[in-house]
Amino acid sequence: MVLLGKRRPNLELDERAIDSTRHFRREETMAHKVGIVGGDGIGPEVIAQGLRVIDAAGVQLDTTDYDLGGQRYLRDEVVLTDEILNEWRDLDAIYLGAVGTPEVPPGVIERGLLLRSRF
Repeated sequence: MVLLGKRRPNLELDERAIDSTRHFRREETMAHKVGIVGGDGIGPEVIAQGLRVIDAAGVQLDTTDYDLGGQRYLRDEVVLTDEILNEWRDLDAIYLGAVGTPEVPPGVIERGLLLRSRF
């Protein structure tokens, strides 16, 4: 690597120093409060793998799982309750998987979960 016209020496990094720095950073950071909506179909599988990646990246999450989506609607006609929506206001983020199923009429999940959670 050339820096300001001079060659920079090849520096070898001590792996233990790097690991101790990562460990220190992880303890210093606060966990992000995230609501997890696995959803339907492939959604839960995709979310599970995404959470593995997030964990491998060293990001700490404090998660709360929510059983929402087309399958939940078919069981008890719940799309998104006021209680859950109020809980979400205290979260940093919602990690949302694929939601919907062919048995639920078009627009029910889209309006009741996706639009309602945004507006």
